[in-house]
Amino acid sequence: GRRSNMEIKISAKTHDGVAKAEAIFTGEKTIVLAGGKIRNRIADSVRGGTFEKKYIDDPQFVSDSGVILADCEFYSPSTAAVFVTGNASNGYRVWKTDDGKTLDEYLKDKGLR
Repeated sequence: GRRSNMEIKISAKTHDGVAKAEAIFTGEKTIVLAGGKIRNRIADSVRGGTFEKKYIDDPQFVSDSGVILADCEFYSPSTAAVFVTGNASNGYRVWKTDDGKTLDEYLKDKGLR
């Protein structure tokens, strides 16, 4: 497909405020940026999760307290959302743009989804 030069700044957080991270969505990847904080534990209900756990278990990427130390790339917004929130989630709804739209709404507005 056509390579997109899209870079949408998005952020996600858990309701309890424990986890909060920013990311860049390029259409092909969701890059969770260093400096955010993740829940650091993936719920048992999440199927798979191995890709996210690789980052979580790597001290170069995530500190013991859940601080993201280096940018982490994911191939879907949902995988990136699981990484941050620790719960099975629809990334298109969890990630929001600066003006508070969900990623899904934003992409639909732009005719990209």
